[in-house]
Amino acid sequence: MLIVGNGVMLWWEAPRSRRPVWQSDRSPYPGLSAFTEQDASVFFGREEQATELVRRLHELGRDGSDRFVCVTGASGSGKSSLVHAGVVPRLRRGRWHVLPTVAPAGEPLGGLADLTVAFGAADRAGALREVRSRPDSLARSPVAWRTRTGHRHKRVLLVVDQLEELVTLSSATEQAMFLERVAAALHADRRLWVVATLRVEFLADLLAGPYPELFANSAALGVMRPADFVAVVEKPAQLAGMRFDDGLVDQIVADTATPDALPLLAYLLHELYLGAGPGRAGWPPTRHTRYSVACRGRWVARPTRSSRRYAATAAPTTSWPPCCVW
Repeated sequence: MLIVGNGVMLWWEAPRSRRPVWQSDRSPYPGLSAFTEQDASVFFGREEQATELVRRLHELGRDGSDRFVCVTGASGSGKSSLVHAGVVPRLRRGRWHVLPTVAPAGEPLGGLADLTVAFGAADRAGALREVRSRPDSLARSPVAWRTRTGHRHKRVLLVVDQLEELVTLSSATEQAMFLERVAAALHADRRLWVVATLRVEFLADLLAGPYPELFANSAALGVMRPADFVAVVEKPAQLAGMRFDDGLVDQIVADTATPDALPLLAYLLHELYLGAGPGRAGWPPTRHTRYSVACRGRWVARPTRSSRRYAATAAPTTSWPPCCVW
């Protein structure tokens, strides 16, 4: 009976619509900024990981820690993009209630206070006082929200983005209070899930902290395969009615399919799109056109001597601009 019940629930909560439609007034390549939910139609290359995360979020975990999924990966690996453009749109189409994203930077408890306001608290100042003084303050909010709205069985998702800021920008006391309140909310509401993104080098700090059980089953985001890089380059262009010269996609992938090159690839594609002219078909322009794109290094697209292909060459660089939040 339990298996049948779970099957019915998965069917009921399955997305009812196709991939979102690309809006022509938006760039098919967001550039250095992380993909948002509005960029879901041009988010490619991480379909398997998005599907696996959605599957995990549909498991009926009894313990609160089972419903806390921490996506870990290197800086610039696409953690935020995967969650916001790959996972959240699927869940929203599946009748989930998605809460505003919390980022712990600066005032982590203030982010939780904002959540209680989203759940219906009267004012932020009062909510912040309650969050600071009561460990169960966040736990009480979804319960009151369900009673008020009648959504007794609706699944609720909270996204905590860039959780490493809880380590780098918060005190040990603030870190413990933040995790205590999130853990209490998960314990109180079995239909609440939390997805967090975390730079992998900070995982050990949180495993050594007061709530290691939350991070015991993290989802590691690895390097994309060459075929995934091809999809990242080609498929958004297809949606925009644009094309690449023969061999250019293979050359771009060969030059950028490394663990740390994804942000620079995103920047290059955005600049190439702007250089070709938004909305213009027949990309790229003539074989003699050159593009120079700066990203603490210099990328040049140029024709090779032996063929009509365009080769991308880069000056060595090991650091990224602060806006690289992929």
